[in-house]
Amino acid sequence: ESEQGYYIVDSQGVRLPGLYGREQVERMSLPRIVGVASDPPRRAGESWPAQDLQAGLSLVQLLAAEPYLYQIEAFDVSERDARGRIRLVLRTRQGAVIWGLPPGQEHAIEPGAPVKLDRLRLLVQKKGSIDAGGRVVEIYGPVIQTHQLPLGRGDRVGIYTIGP
Repeated sequence: ESEQGYYIVDSQGVRLPGLYGREQVERMSLPRIVGVASDPPRRAGESWPAQDLQAGLSLVQLLAAEPYLYQIEAFDVSERDARGRIRLVLRTRQGAVIWGLPPGQEHAIEPGAPVKLDRLRLLVQKKGSIDAGGRVVEIYGPVIQTHQLPLGRGDRVGIYTIGP
């Protein structure tokens, strides 16, 4: 997504021909990556090596076969943690899932992608959606945490643990 419209890239981040409107992209049922900081390549066929775009593409590829993919309105790559690392966010119609660091970059800081995938599946099973019914859900910590959007004074944080 850019100010001019939507550019389409392949799974490697190579820009494909054309500039599209939101309605066109929605009709094509393509995942939307929003929040890329750098400008797109000038010409089709050129690589767009932006780290944030590559992080978004890695998460799109990881979630491509998941049955809840349709719940994701956009893959947001604009968020950063206190150290400047990319924090991926799945934007849904009514809420969001804070994924955290890109797949493969979790190291010992966060649970790995398989644990996060299990957490999303558990949310769908127990709450019917990955955003637990229009909440902000954090899946990158030691437990799943949910809160209302936006979290305000007096709102409760729901904590769900994974396991038997």
